[in-house]
Amino acid sequence: MADHLHRNAQADAAGLRLAAYARSVLLQQEVQRQVIAAASRYDRLVYQQWARVGSNLNQVARQLNSFGSVSAQNVEAVLSDIRALISRDRA
Repeated sequence: MADHLHRNAQADAAGLRLAAYARSVLLQQEVQRQVIAAASRYDRLVYQQWARVGSNLNQVARQLNSFGSVSAQNVEAVLSDIRALISRDRA
Protein backbone atom coordinates (compact mmCIF):
# COMPACT_ATOMS: atom_id res chain seq x y z
CA MET A 1 0.00 0.00 0.00
CA ALA A 2 2.80 2.41 0.89
CA ASP A 3 4.49 1.68 -2.44
CA HIS A 4 1.28 2.50 -4.30
CA LEU A 5 0.97 5.80 -2.42
CA HIS A 6 4.62 6.55 -3.17
CA ARG A 7 4.09 5.88 -6.91
CA ASN A 8 0.99 8.08 -6.91
CA ALA A 9 2.99 10.86 -5.31
CA GLN A 10 5.75 10.47 -7.91
CA ALA A 11 3.20 10.57 -10.74
CA ASP A 12 1.58 13.67 -9.24
CA ALA A 13 4.96 15.36 -8.90
CA ALA A 14 5.62 14.67 -12.58
CA GLY A 15 2.20 16.04 -13.50
CA LEU A 16 1.18 12.66 -14.93
CA ARG A 17 -1.59 10.21 -14.33
CA LEU A 18 -0.41 7.04 -12.65
CA ALA A 19 -0.79 4.97 -15.86
CA ALA A 20 1.35 7.38 -17.89
CA TYR A 21 3.97 7.50 -15.15
CA ALA A 22 4.05 3.70 -14.90
CA ARG A 23 4.36 3.38 -18.68
CA SER A 24 7.38 5.67 -18.68
CA VAL A 25 9.04 3.78 -15.85
CA LEU A 26 8.32 0.33 -17.29
CA LEU A 27 9.55 1.30 -20.75
CA GLN A 28 12.61 2.88 -19.12
CA GLN A 29 11.86 6.22 -20.69
CA GLU A 30 12.76 9.49 -19.10
CA VAL A 31 9.85 10.72 -17.04
CA GLN A 32 9.22 14.22 -18.24
CA ARG A 33 7.17 16.55 -16.17
CA GLN A 34 4.00 17.50 -17.97
CA VAL A 35 2.97 21.11 -17.83
CA ILE A 36 -0.78 21.07 -17.70
CA ALA A 37 -2.66 24.17 -18.69
CA ALA A 38 -4.60 25.74 -15.89
CA ALA A 39 -7.88 23.95 -15.50
CA SER A 40 -11.00 25.84 -16.28
CA ARG A 41 -12.91 27.04 -13.30
CA TYR A 42 -15.36 24.21 -13.74
CA ASP A 43 -14.44 21.53 -11.31
CA ARG A 44 -14.45 17.84 -12.09
CA LEU A 45 -18.00 17.23 -10.89
CA VAL A 46 -19.42 20.02 -13.03
CA TYR A 47 -17.51 18.67 -16.02
CA GLN A 48 -18.99 15.23 -15.42
CA GLN A 49 -22.47 16.70 -15.23
CA TRP A 50 -21.97 18.56 -18.52
CA ALA A 51 -20.73 15.33 -20.09
CA ARG A 52 -23.96 13.69 -18.98
CA VAL A 53 -25.97 16.57 -20.42
CA GLY A 54 -24.14 16.12 -23.72
CA SER A 55 -24.88 12.42 -23.69
CA ASN A 56 -28.54 13.10 -23.01
CA LEU A 57 -28.65 15.64 -25.85
CA ASN A 58 -27.21 13.04 -28.20
CA GLN A 59 -29.91 10.59 -27.16
CA VAL A 60 -32.59 13.23 -27.72
CA ALA A 61 -31.14 14.09 -31.13
CA ARG A 62 -31.12 10.41 -32.08
CA GLN A 63 -34.77 10.05 -31.10
CA LEU A 64 -35.77 13.25 -32.90
CA ASN A 65 -33.99 12.10 -36.04
CA SER A 66 -35.98 8.88 -35.96
CA PHE A 67 -39.19 10.95 -36.17
CA GLY A 68 -38.03 12.67 -39.34
CA SER A 69 -38.25 16.37 -38.54
CA VAL A 70 -38.18 18.85 -35.70
CA SER A 71 -39.47 22.38 -35.79
CA ALA A 72 -36.99 25.23 -35.55
CA GLN A 73 -39.07 26.65 -32.73
CA ASN A 74 -38.56 23.51 -30.62
CA VAL A 75 -34.84 23.49 -31.31
CA GLU A 76 -34.55 27.16 -30.38
CA ALA A 77 -36.43 26.55 -27.13
CA VAL A 78 -34.00 23.79 -26.13
CA LEU A 79 -30.99 25.89 -27.11
CA SER A 80 -32.34 28.78 -25.08
CA ASP A 81 -32.57 26.54 -22.01
CA ILE A 82 -29.01 25.32 -22.56
CA ARG A 83 -27.72 28.88 -22.92
CA ALA A 84 -29.45 29.83 -19.67
CA LEU A 85 -27.78 26.92 -17.85
CA ILE A 86 -24.36 27.86 -19.22
CA SER A 87 -24.84 31.51 -18.22
CA ARG A 88 -25.90 30.48 -14.75
CA ASP A 89 -22.82 28.27 -14.29
CA ARG A 90 -20.46 31.01 -15.48
CA ALA A 91 -21.84 33.47 -12.93
